[in-house]
Amino acid sequence: MLKVSPIIQGVIAAYLVFMIGNGIFSYFSQRNKDAEGFMLGGKSLSPWVLSMSEKASESSGYMTMGLPGEASVMGFSVAWAAVVSYFSLFNWFYMAKPLRRMSEIFNSLTITDYLEKRFDDKTQTIRKIGVSVMAIFEIVYVMVQFVAMGKLLSLLFGISFGTGVVIGAVVATSYTVIGGFTSVARNDFVQGIILFFGLGIMPLLMVSRLGGLREISSKMIAMHGEAWLLPYFGDMSLHSVSTFVLILGYVAIGIGFVGSPHIIVRYMAAKSKRDITVMAIIGSVWMAVSYYGAISIGMMGSIMDISLADPENIMMIVAMEMFPAVLAGLLISASLAAILSSADSMLLIAASTVAEDYFNKIRAKGKMDDAKVVNVTRITIVVMGAAGALLALNPFDSIFWLAVFAWAGLACCFGPVIILSLYWKNVTRQGAIAGMITGPAFAVLWYLLLKDSTGIYEGGPGFIVAVLVIWIVSLLTKDTGIPQIDDEWETYITNMPLESDIGAYEDGLAKIDLSRKTQNDILELFVGRELVTPSICSVVRN
Repeated sequence: MLKVSPIIQGVIAAYLVFMIGNGIFSYFSQRNKDAEGFMLGGKSLSPWVLSMSEKASESSGYMTMGLPGEASVMGFSVAWAAVVSYFSLFNWFYMAKPLRRMSEIFNSLTITDYLEKRFDDKTQTIRKIGVSVMAIFEIVYVMVQFVAMGKLLSLLFGISFGTGVVIGAVVATSYTVIGGFTSVARNDFVQGIILFFGLGIMPLLMVSRLGGLREISSKMIAMHGEAWLLPYFGDMSLHSVSTFVLILGYVAIGIGFVGSPHIIVRYMAAKSKRDITVMAIIGSVWMAVSYYGAISIGMMGSIMDISLADPENIMMIVAMEMFPAVLAGLLISASLAAILSSADSMLLIAASTVAEDYFNKIRAKGKMDDAKVVNVTRITIVVMGAAGALLALNPFDSIFWLAVFAWAGLACCFGPVIILSLYWKNVTRQGAIAGMITGPAFAVLWYLLLKDSTGIYEGGPGFIVAVLVIWIVSLLTKDTGIPQIDDEWETYITNMPLESDIGAYEDGLAKIDLSRKTQNDILELFVGRELVTPSICSVVRN
């Protein structure tokens, strides 16, 4: 058994206690304790908190265990899995702002609520499909995080894997139940910072300790071969079809960014569209550092003389072997941060959807008050956390591939229909329903029947099939379109200011030294943004 310093154990224990304490603090500090406050933080959180929360929740145990472990085996080819993280740029530039706008117009708290209202689905079929798919795949995703937590705590404290799973489940579930979205976002903000510095600093320290880049590359070539340092899966000539398929498979993982509800909900929670741009800048820097840091740790760790029964533990082993106990504890906390930040977000988004969309909108016909919705959400978080923990006791694949499997199921259900709903007014209810069913079903079948033989990641085929099905079925059912959407489409897609936009610019205007500017100077700030409204003019006059 690995000997772990009591100091490291103390740092980790203190970190876990801090997460729970922050949940309690968030509960008492919340101004808005209704359903919107619990599920979306009352749309009052800063872009810094939301952006770090988005990236931390997206990273999961995949970032600190799955990715370094894969890099230690596959070499620099795993960089393709990091490159595709920039699918987030598509989200920020083409999805986040229109979705934030649409969700405000439709007054939607959840993804499925938005889709039902967008397609005027009075049968609630879209809501039922969305709830079912989200519950299934988010539980699988939660299971992945608890598997990672079980491995990590077992390694650190010498406890059984099952005990580690239970402890992880209790910590993540407790502060999510107590503080809701505000607690999750604040914890994720802290965890995102820990991840950023942990994954950014640790490779630099390793380079120094291992003798510099030249010495490291020489050892890598001697141990793994020169091809291991290139992103071509060992094919130096790049003539092999199988190499192209492998690259395509890793690139397709990025599709998950455009369809994962626990990521997309951050856009809906933004105070206004202006915050999306700030989130994009912060997130881009975070990704550049964190993803390549994780890969570097795995690659450099592979040449160290360490005992490694499980490659996915490489980051923790390296931290304990190379650094002082306190620093090692802080670096290992980055792994905990990645795991908890994903588990809490997935528990909250899935439970919120089940509570709001199933129990309130389907079962109670929208008659539940906010207090009941919040209570049902809390109960559902506990139930789903317990289900994820039970499944985690017998995982059926590695952390890396389990994470991207759940990623695919969610992406293929929600990604195509959300993108098309924002840019194509002719999507019909029937097309949306067909795509939401076909996408995840095809991804699961591909995973079970064709992934091993083709080497192609299931998310790509599932996503493409879903888009085609939505397009074809919508064309075949175009006579059953949505008249009110057709009539008001220009309102949805233009930049006509909404209440949140005006409020954001009024707040900014209040910070300007008006004594040094004329009314025309101030109005010019808003002309280019089409925000000259009676409300703005009133503020200027006063």
